[in-house]
Amino acid sequence: MLTSVMNAQEYGKFKLGLGGGLATGTSPSSSSEGQGLILTLEPAYRATDNLAIGLRLEGAAYGAGHAGIPGGYASITTSGQYYFRAEEFRPFVGFGLGSYMGSGEWAFGFYPRAGFDFGHFTVALEYNLIDSNTLSASDFSYLSLRIGVFFFGGKN
Repeated sequence: MLTSVMNAQEYGKFKLGLGGGLATGTSPSSSSEGQGLILTLEPAYRATDNLAIGLRLEGAAYGAGHAGIPGGYASITTSGQYYFRAEEFRPFVGFGLGSYMGSGEWAFGFYPRAGFDFGHFTVALEYNLIDSNTLSASDFSYLSLRIGVFFFGGKN
């Protein structure tokens, strides 16, 4: 009777994601529009098969900065992700919030995200909304498309 009441988790508790992709937005170092690259490291804990809670460490380089070097952000944020299915193709929605640093200034920001996992691959679209009131210029929000892999966290 006890085994019928308990639901075992099918996915591993810990997940480590590595990814890269494209970013587009306004550079904090020069206020110019541009496209560039992102790199992410994202450890997460699966509270259930459908809910992951974690951190996202991201570097985004885009737009023309000083002396032709791209401007961008480094960020550390908390994240949450809800999976709609517990099969191999797993669409999700989520959000994150935390600190962004660009041109030596810190700002608060958050991002909604949507995407999917397929096997151990991830594709996600995120829009990073950064509080421009704490920066010395206007809007530095950026859009990113990330493709990556994750280790651990798969089906047991």
